[in-house]
Amino acid sequence: MAAHAGMLEQWGITYGNWPLPSFNPTGPCIVVELDTLSKAIIAGIASLTAMTMAAVQHHTTGNGTTIPGGRREADPPGTSPTA
Repeated sequence: MAAHAGMLEQWGITYGNWPLPSFNPTGPCIVVELDTLSKAIIAGIASLTAMTMAAVQHHTTGNGTTIPGGRREADPPGTSPTA
């Protein structure tokens, strides 16, 4: 949303049409111009992406901690024979 609003243009991150005519995606995209970014900002973008993906995974599927039988520790006792 910040790129769409133009708030990140000073760091080389723009939202709009694809700049290369050889490959044209089916809609607008976020373009990161690496020549205008410093190494610290590139590392920050990579770590922010990793943290976002981990947060989305944790929010959608949980943290993956299970006990024998495939249940999570917070699950209530089940009525099936494997519970």
